[in-house]
Amino acid sequence: MTVLTAIPYYGVPSALIDKAVTCALRQIVTDHVVLVVGDGQVPPVTVRHDRLVVGSFPTNHGAPFVQQAMLLGSPFEWYAPHGADDWTERTHLASLAAMRHRATGSSQVWWHQPAVRPKLLRSSRTWIEFGLFRTDLLRAIGGYNPAEPCGQDSVVISLLLKTSGVRLTRTPTYHKVFRADSLTHHPDTKQGSPLRVAVKGRNRAVLLACERLGWKPDAIRAYRESLVPAGVQTDLEDAASLVAKWLL
Repeated sequence: MTVLTAIPYYGVPSALIDKAVTCALRQIVTDHVVLVVGDGQVPPVTVRHDRLVVGSFPTNHGAPFVQQAMLLGSPFEWYAPHGADDWTERTHLASLAAMRHRATGSSQVWWHQPAVRPKLLRSSRTWIEFGLFRTDLLRAIGGYNPAEPCGQDSVVISLLLKTSGVRLTRTPTYHKVFRADSLTHHPDTKQGSPLRVAVKGRNRAVLLACERLGWKPDAIRAYRESLVPAGVQTDLEDAASLVAKWLL
C-alpha cells in the first residue's frame, strides 16, 4: 500500500505549509510520498526529506485543477488530500488505513480559528473530504472538475457515498485551519458569495445528472469529463504529465 499525500499550495504562509509537510512526513505509516504542488507559485517549503516532492505549475488554475492533476499523475494506489495550512496527528493515515478494506475512509476533523477554541466537526458530509481514498475509485467518478475554482470536495464525497461508500473514523486526526484569505473565507469565494452560490448550483445539476445515469461510475466519469473545456483539458493533461515525472 503506497499513499500519495497531495497538498495543493497557493498563498499559505511558509510556517503553515512547513507544519503541514512536517506532520505529513511524520505519519507512522511510512509507505507514502508527500507531494506539494504550487498553483502558479513556488511553495516556500523549507523541509527536506527523501519522501517529499515539491513542484509548481507555471500558471494559476485553482485548487481543484491542482488536485485533479495530482490525482491523474499519481502512480500510487491510495490518495490522501491535505490542506496546505492544515495539520494531522501522527496516526492520521494509520487510522484510515485500518479501514482500507472498505475502499475509502475519512477522518473526523478539528477546526481551528484565532481566538476560538477547537471544535470537533463530526460526520457532516461537508467535512469528510480529508481521508484516504483508492486512486482508481476517485478517477472512476471523474475526480475534481479542473474548470471550477472551488467547491469540488462536496461533489467528490457525494459521488463516493453513492458509488463506493465512505466510512468515517471515530477519532479526529485532521486539524483544519480557517484563515481570512482561504478559499472558504475570502470574500470572493466564501460561503454565500456569488461565485460559491453559482458553483453550488452547478454542483447540484451535476449530481442530478449522475442520479439519472444510475450512479454508474463509467457513465459519471464520461459525463463529468464532457463538462471540461478543451483548453482546460489540454492544460490538465500537461500538468498531470509533470506530476508523473516528478513522482518517478
